[in-house]
Amino acid sequence: MALCSMTAFARSEFVHEGWSGSFEIKSVNARGLDVRTRLPAFLDGFDVTLRKRAAARLDRGTVFVALALRAGDQDPGVRVDEERLARLVALAGALRDRPEVEPARLDGLMRLPGVIESGPPQLSMEERTALEAALVAPFDAALDALIAARRREGQALAAVLERTLDLIGDLS
Repeated sequence: MALCSMTAFARSEFVHEGWSGSFEIKSVNARGLDVRTRLPAFLDGFDVTLRKRAAARLDRGTVFVALALRAGDQDPGVRVDEERLARLVALAGALRDRPEVEPARLDGLMRLPGVIESGPPQLSMEERTALEAALVAPFDAALDALIAARRREGQALAAVLERTLDLIGDLS
């Protein structure tokens, strides 16, 4: 049985139908297997798939999985509440003649809560299912790279242990 390290890092990048991003996976020593995920909120539930795939290939370690996902030409989910902004502009106009009030600027009004709202891209169930299916291959690629890194580190540790045991043997 080959010695494997628990500590490793791997990354894979991907592009799929207007989406791009990367998976980063790192692992550290632990008795059991604990897979922790950080995914975009609109992929809630996809972590179950990733955990199962990791558990099928890893026995031990705390494993951190992070997905950075960028939508190319997709709707970024940014919305301006035009009605709220119009009320704020009207209020700023009404207060303009008061000497103790600084003139309002658009960038200041846009920073007020509720004027700009952002949220996850709006995906149909079919689009989400297709995206999740497309994310499996880059996740598996990152997992393959993590396992390979753990093996390389294990081989390096085995070599150090063998040299140390040889030195101890020479002393006796």
